[in-house]
Formats: sequence, C-alpha cells, structure tokens
Amino acid sequence: MKIINPIYDQAFKYLMENKAAAKKIISVITEEEILNIEVSNIETTIEDPARYLRIMRMDFKARIRTARNKEKTVLIELQKCQEPTDIIRFRRYLGKTYAGIDAYSKSKKKSIETSGPYPILAIYFLGYNIPGINTSGVIVNNRVIDSITKQTLKVNSEFIDLLNHKSYIIQIDRLRQERKTRLEKLLSLFDQSRVTNDKYVLDVDVDSEFFDIAEYLQKVIMDDEFRRKLELQEYVDIKFGKVEKELIEAKDKIQEKDKAIEEKDKAIEEQKKQIEDLLKKLNKQ
Repeated sequence: MKIINPIYDQAFKYLMENKAAAKKIISVITEEEILNIEVSNIETTIEDPARYLRIMRMDFKARIRTARNKEKTVLIELQKCQEPTDIIRFRRYLGKTYAGIDAYSKSKKKSIETSGPYPILAIYFLGYNIPGINTSGVIVNNRVIDSITKQTLKVNSEFIDLLNHKSYIIQIDRLRQERKTRLEKLLSLFDQSRVTNDKYVLDVDVDSEFFDIAEYLQKVIMDDEFRRKLELQEYVDIKFGKVEKELIEAKDKIQEKDKAIEEKDKAIEEQKKQIEDLLKKLNKQ
C-alpha cells in the first residue's frame, strides 16, 4: 500500500493533527489507555543556525485511564528530530513545558492550556540511531528507591509524578524484519526501507489494526500542493545535507592541520630542550 512518507515534517504534522490518528499512535507508544486527547495547533520547527538541525515539537493534553482504573490528565510532549543532536536542547524544551510556558513558537494560534500542573510524558521520535540502544522502542521510567534499604518502593505519589516523567524513545531505523508487537506493526508505517523512487512515498505492508492510519496517509498522495511541499523539503534536505557535509569535512581538515602544527611545535620544543641540555653539558666541561 502506498502512503505519504510520515518522516517528513509536513506529513508528520498532517498525521498528528488528526485526533483519531494521534490518539492511536500515542496510545501504542505509551501503552496507556487514552480516553481523550487534545491536539495542539502549535507546530514548531527549530533550526540550529550553527549546523543543519531541525526539531519538530508538538504538544498534546490527554485524559488517560491508569492501571488502577483511575482517570488522570497528562501533558504529552512529542519531539521529532532527523539528525543527531545535543541532549541539552531536549532538556531545554522539556523544561519550558514543566514551567507551563509555550516559548517555542512565535505563532499567534491558541496553544493548549498547560496549567494544572499535570504529569508529563515525553516522546522522542528519532530519524537516526542512538549507539548502544539496538531496539526500535525504549521506555525510560524512573524507579523510587529507599535510600536506606536500597529496595524499590511501590508508591502512588502526585509529588513524584509531577517532578519526574516517563520518556519514550522511538528509533525508526532500528525496526526488525519480523514485527510481532503492536509498536513494531505501527512503526511499519514509517519504514524507510520501503521508500519508492519518490522518497516522500512509501510502499508498506499494513497491519489491519492500522489500516485507518495508512488510508489517511494515502489520501494526500495525489494532492499536488502537498506533494510540492514534500518535494521542496526533500530538495532543502539534500542541499543542506551537502552543505553540512562540506562544513564537517572542512572542519576536520582544519583540526588535522591544527593537530599537525601542534605536533610540530612539540617536536621543535623537544629539539630546543635537547640543544639546551647539550649546551649545559658543554659549559660544565
């Protein structure tokens, strides 16, 4: 089945602004029963002026049912990044969410009201691989440990919930060939190994549970304006990618030259020291 490639920012935004699709996708990733979800109209792309880096951030507010059959409201922050980035950036953006401040976008559109406070779930959707994590999905969940006995405590504390957050890391390129879990079947819709001649189109095998999402992504394939935007993004990605590569290569050459100069300076200093030692010996004779 051919669908628009959701790894592209425009396609990803189109997908996640669909409330039903966002509800199902986030429910599968977080393994939480989501009763209702509000999709923010705020979509933010942050570009690093020092090097090519783009991070998309989207906010959601959801009502979920816990394992104890209780309902609670949570904030969900989803960040999608195509290139390796400094973790400090992720921390900075998440910190703004803790503060209840939407300082990411200059858009005048109304944002989700984040006062509460509410617990936060953070989702990192990565288009690259983190070394040492050889799986497509990871849940990072803090434990509460008795500092005296070192035993793990089972607690239900709003204080803990509000000051700590669960994180979910999705690595698209870590997908296995055999996909058994719901998460793996969902991520098949992002499988970059199924890209067609048009990189913004995927030809994927769709599990019946996620056919509705695939069908939604299929609708815009024949939308000329939508395709034009994806073609433009692809063109920009290629151009910026070449520029970034050239900058990295130039930087590496400069560093190599600096290293060679440094080693030469050390050799000269060593020779000077040897000459000085030799002169001292001659003066003593």
